[in-house]
Amino acid sequence: MWEEFLKYTKEIYEAFGIAFASFLMAFTMALIRTKRKHGKADWLEAGMCGLFAVGTWSLLMWFNVPEMVAVGAASAIGFKGTHFVSDLIDKKTGGDNEINR
Repeated sequence: MWEEFLKYTKEIYEAFGIAFASFLMAFTMALIRTKRKHGKADWLEAGMCGLFAVGTWSLLMWFNVPEMVAVGAASAIGFKGTHFVSDLIDKKTGGDNEINR
């Protein structure tokens, strides 16, 4: 029974280990950044940064970008934050982030 559990855990780690590491790096970096910037950790922003990181990692892996570059780009999102990414997308698409201006 214990061997089966370890085998199952190893299979899960092999399939999702890098995605989990990307999420964890971005999440941790965002928590530290928001704690230092605002005096308290913003768990929601950290979670969003982690999800953006996994999405970025997946997209870059789909484009056959080397795995280490993809993880680095994903963790950079955690460092810069979701507001930076949102503003960057708005600038590129010409969108307006505010509803009523």
